[in-house]
Amino acid sequence: MQRSRSSRPLKWRARVVLRELGKSDVTARYLRWLRQPEVRRWIRTKPTTLTGLKRYVSAQRRNPHVKFWGIFVGGRHIGNIKAEHQRGVEGHAAVLGLLIGSDRGKGYGTQAIRLAAAWCFRHWKVGRVDAGIHPANWASIRSFEKAGFTILYPERVWATRDE
Repeated sequence: MQRSRSSRPLKWRARVVLRELGKSDVTARYLRWLRQPEVRRWIRTKPTTLTGLKRYVSAQRRNPHVKFWGIFVGGRHIGNIKAEHQRGVEGHAAVLGLLIGSDRGKGYGTQAIRLAAAWCFRHWKVGRVDAGIHPANWASIRSFEKAGFTILYPERVWATRDE
């Protein structure tokens, strides 16, 4: 699988812009999000230093099966969305993960999900886009539902959207 050469930001109604994250996006503010209890409880990877976070972002950029975007509103980095390309028995799929570090509850996550899913369908030519969501993360579940995803397994909350 080839990584897209396009590094142009993805935009949604001029409010939300997705841009591939780089080391320059790793700031003390970003690290503070990861330290917030309401964020930490939902994420698996928990870098605790700027150096560790820079290593994580660099590793994501090097992985040809991952697209790791920052979510920007008005030029401010408010969160991240990650897409992982997977090939399985049922064909190609992508899995999305969402983190909103600030400005929660304003619909930015839903917009970012729509942009990322559209990118996966268009560039990776996947047949479906899935989302693994913690079952108690109601805000994330609602964002994926508003973006057109169907909840498949409520005990694990695995959501999917076909093209």
